[in-house]
Amino acid sequence: MKYFAGFDVGSSKTHALIVDETGQCVGFGKAGGGNYQAVGWEGLRTALRESLAAALQMSGIDKDRITGAGFGIAGYDFPSDREAHLQAIASLGLRVLFLFIFCLCGSCFTLCQPVLFRSRL
Repeated sequence: MKYFAGFDVGSSKTHALIVDETGQCVGFGKAGGGNYQAVGWEGLRTALRESLAAALQMSGIDKDRITGAGFGIAGYDFPSDREAHLQAIASLGLRVLFLFIFCLCGSCFTLCQPVLFRSRL
């Protein structure tokens, strides 16, 4: 069975969801806000790790079984933010091909286009 993780990182909360290959939710975790502009880079890493840990605990699977992950992260406004965000995501220890979709807030959508990356850690 393949598993996938999705992260919704905002200024006030962070959610992590794990689903299996049929789309069935098997784990959910939450943590505080992770927008680096509000909580710093360590705060972003903490929010990602705490939300993933809770989702993994609920799912009962090991993180090595996650084969794909997607991230929507508030505060990623410019390409110059890319490397620091990649480093924060790498702190999760996931070894997957993943898709990033950043800058999802409506207020800055007209100022900057959401950026799509495919990357392997």
